[in-house]
Amino acid sequence: MLGVDHPETLASRHERARWKGLNGDADYAAREMAQLLRARQRVLGPNHPDSLITQHEAATWRIEKGDVEGGMADLELVIGLRTKCLGPDSPDTLNSRLTLATMQASIDGSEEAVDALALVVRDIDRALGQGHPTRIKAHNTLKEFRKALGETKHHWRHHSDGQSSKCK
Repeated sequence: MLGVDHPETLASRHERARWKGLNGDADYAAREMAQLLRARQRVLGPNHPDSLITQHEAATWRIEKGDVEGGMADLELVIGLRTKCLGPDSPDTLNSRLTLATMQASIDGSEEAVDALALVVRDIDRALGQGHPTRIKAHNTLKEFRKALGETKHHWRHHSDGQSSKCK
């Protein structure tokens, strides 16, 4: 029988929290990921890849719960740790960078934020193979932001009074 601190038990807790969050219970996911992070850091060490995965997830659930500033700061910390421990071209490091850039573009919506996302996608292209899931996700994400940005530019260009046709 596995104990509460066994790595497989911790992995199961991680997956359960993640799936509960994806199915609408962000409160549980955020709370459990924070507790699990402390357990994984104690058992595996703070720089272990599994601890870093949980730290990444804890940051994203923190954002989901509404603490955007704290969650983004946590993601920046994860990026620094992953860069140091796994390297700048690690798929995990690049995924954390993609998550942060996506969150920033979602919040900001500016051309500059989308350009910053494009720089992360460029690094992903350089480091990962053509069919890598992170690369595919990155390109799809960038395409959606560019599409939204283009529609916004198009909208303001054709509605110089600042009102959309729905507001008239």
